[in-house]
Amino acid sequence: MDDKTDAWWTKAYDQMRELRFYYHYIDFKTAQPEIPFIEAALSLAPRAQILDLGCGNGRHAILLAQRGYRVTGMDYSQGALEMAREEARRQGLEVIFLRQDMRTLDEGSSYDAVLMMDCAFGLFEDAENEAVFERVARALKPGGGLLLNLLNPYYMAMHQEVRHEVNGSRDFIRSARFDVQRGRILDDILCLDVAAGVREAIPTKSYRAYTVPELQRMADSCGIGKLEVYGHDAAFRPVLDKPFDVVSCKMMYVVGKKAV
Repeated sequence: MDDKTDAWWTKAYDQMRELRFYYHYIDFKTAQPEIPFIEAALSLAPRAQILDLGCGNGRHAILLAQRGYRVTGMDYSQGALEMAREEARRQGLEVIFLRQDMRTLDEGSSYDAVLMMDCAFGLFEDAENEAVFERVARALKPGGGLLLNLLNPYYMAMHQEVRHEVNGSRDFIRSARFDVQRGRILDDILCLDVAAGVREAIPTKSYRAYTVPELQRMADSCGIGKLEVYGHDAAFRPVLDKPFDVVSCKMMYVVGKKAV
């Protein structure tokens, strides 16, 4: 596999893991409330074959495997995959974890469901993102379900922010801004360790913030039906039983089904 050494996504997540930043947000505890939602939103049958694309540390893949689903997790980060494999081994679970650039995914009608959680969709420029969407649709069996967990562009455009967090001896300054010309959310993180005399900037994370109509156009071109959009409660737990609130929900869960 060719390394794209100039791409932020080849460096940022590994650097965040090394600095122990952000992983308290993407731990197993915070993923647990999403699992019943995933099961219900995708109408998962027992022993369904699931692809967790951009699986990171494997938290969703492993929690789904605990419930008896047959899960494959794919990610580009070797470090994240090592964490995932180690945790699966510790729990005695059979989960396949593979290093994969999602832009070269080549799976024909193999899965009952594909998940792209934690903003895994939208890392690239439009043409490549659309090609990824097409490859994901191709990987679904007829009637299979797709779930995208994305930042809500409507919310992010109105809530640009700077946050300060402390983790041990390290201070993290994180700023999120919306690039209206490109429709992208830019996330900058600066680590300051005064005791060690270290100042380290994590490469800017850049996510394409797709609106629902833009996503629907992609779905229409790939044989995915009408997309349903769901939000979350104040504790960021996804909910099925109330309409998506475009004003208050930072995240959105987008669900579609492939035509039979």
